[in-house]
Amino acid sequence: MLFTLMYHRAFPFLEDHLKYIKKYPVLLPGEPIKGKSICLTFDDATSDFYKEVFPILQKLSLRVILAVPVAYISTEGYCSWEELKEMVQSGYVHIASHSYSHPNLLANGVDLKFEIIYSKYILQNHLGIQVNTFVYPYGKFNAPIHSLVKKNYSFIMRIGGSFNLTWQNFSKIIYRIDVDGAPSVKRKIQITPQLFSFLFHSIRQR
Repeated sequence: MLFTLMYHRAFPFLEDHLKYIKKYPVLLPGEPIKGKSICLTFDDATSDFYKEVFPILQKLSLRVILAVPVAYISTEGYCSWEELKEMVQSGYVHIASHSYSHPNLLANGVDLKFEIIYSKYILQNHLGIQVNTFVYPYGKFNAPIHSLVKKNYSFIMRIGGSFNLTWQNFSKIIYRIDVDGAPSVKRKIQITPQLFSFLFHSIRQR
């Protein structure tokens, strides 16, 4: 059973969250799921991730997925290329595409190939890594968009509020539980509150 947790910014209780989470297997996409396991994800690569979150990860020896909107790299308030390279080389931070400019992919005029595919190759070329995970901006997509993403990524994540039985599930989506700013993470990774949501998403195949 896999609980994929979604964070954005550093907050006062974050280190307490991560200390509690460390008692479980903490995995990256595709690694064997061992009982109740956790995947940690952080969205947007804002500058506080490098300054505040990354030192905690090093201290606790925890690995995370960092979903990066490429257009914002090295702009004010966001991580620089140099910081991303340092974190990747540490082994604690693994990069996912969060699109190029973080648009609502359902909006009119969005260049889907640019946002979904080009963002991947920019990250790979600049960081010298393989990027196999895509995180939907705002959790927004439809069937044609999802088909394009599936052709270019092995793992796809969205906001969903439920646990996962595997890395793929019925809809080829990894659902993430929003734990941003929560005083405690313990209740967020209990089975009962998430069970109905999991079944609902599975039936809808969304």
